[in-house]
Amino acid sequence: MTLFEQHQLPCILESRLSKRYQTLIMEHMTVNSSNAPGVKSLRHHTQSWASTQATWRFYHNEDVTFPMLSGPMLGLARSGVKESQSRYVLMAHDWCHINFAKHHSKLDKTKMSHALDVGYELQASLLVDANTGAPIAPAGNFSISRGRVGFLEHQRA
Repeated sequence: MTLFEQHQLPCILESRLSKRYQTLIMEHMTVNSSNAPGVKSLRHHTQSWASTQATWRFYHNEDVTFPMLSGPMLGLARSGVKESQSRYVLMAHDWCHINFAKHHSKLDKTKMSHALDVGYELQASLLVDANTGAPIAPAGNFSISRGRVGFLEHQRA
């Protein structure tokens, strides 16, 4: 049973891409030590470069679109809201500004408040059960870089 079937989530990617997407999700769910440099590769990737290359190919595949990638997350949010015993849920928002003024290899930085204040803006939203305070699911992401705004709209569950 796949991760998507197990949680009754929609995934309209072809079988090969669906398997890679599940691998990416599982890699992000694996806990690393606090000083680890990045996402931990799963056991079947003997070299971290193989995992990096497979991830790059996945994200650069023209059949992989943002709505397809966000579908399972929104499905999880919808089912989590329905299962909640609370009359309503809360949505917590987090915003941060990442300054990369001295990081010259980052070419897509955007100017924030002044010429030396350059980098990225990131925003995330999390649905929270009003009775227990337990997280239900991520509900939205938003990022700003030069010439590009990436977002996942908050949709009613």
